[in-house]
Amino acid sequence: MTYLDGRFQDGKLALHVSAGPAQIDALRSGYRKASPFPNMVIDNFLSSELAERLSDNFPPPALASVSRDSQQQYLKRGYRPSSLGEHPSAELLKAFNSEPVIALMEALTGHQNLVADPDLVGGGFHEIERGGHLDVHADFNLHPRMRLVRRINLIVF
Repeated sequence: MTYLDGRFQDGKLALHVSAGPAQIDALRSGYRKASPFPNMVIDNFLSSELAERLSDNFPPPALASVSRDSQQQYLKRGYRPSSLGEHPSAELLKAFNSEPVIALMEALTGHQNLVADPDLVGGGFHEIERGGHLDVHADFNLHPRMRLVRRINLIVF
C-alpha cells in the first residue's frame, strides 16, 4: 500500500492521496503516541513509479545551491528550488508543496491549517556524498521570512 501517487498532466506533476481513511487514522494515532516526540515512519509512502521518477530526476551536483564541509555537515549538498531552473526536479518540489500533500500532512498529523513554505527554506533536495555525514541537529522553529512556526518536516529517503 502506498500513500502518495502522481501523474504528469500538461507537463506538471499532479500528486494524489492513494491511502484510505482507515490507514490514515491508524498512522495519525501512532504519530500522536510516538516518543520522545510525535513522529512516524511510513514504508512505501510513495508509489514505486513516483519514487523512481524522483530518483531518476535527482539534480546534478552542478545545480547545488548549498555545499557544506563542516564538522556537523560534511560532504553535504543542498538544492533549493531557485537553483534548479527548468530541471525536472523543480517540478517535483513544487508538487510536494501542493494542496493534496498539505491535506495529507494535516490528516496524518492532526495539525490543521498548515501553510507550505514556497521558498523551502532549509528544505529541498539534500545529499551526502560517500564518506560524509550529517550530525543530529535542530533546524529553526520560526520561519525567518514568513514568521510562522515550523510544525512538521517531511523527509523522503
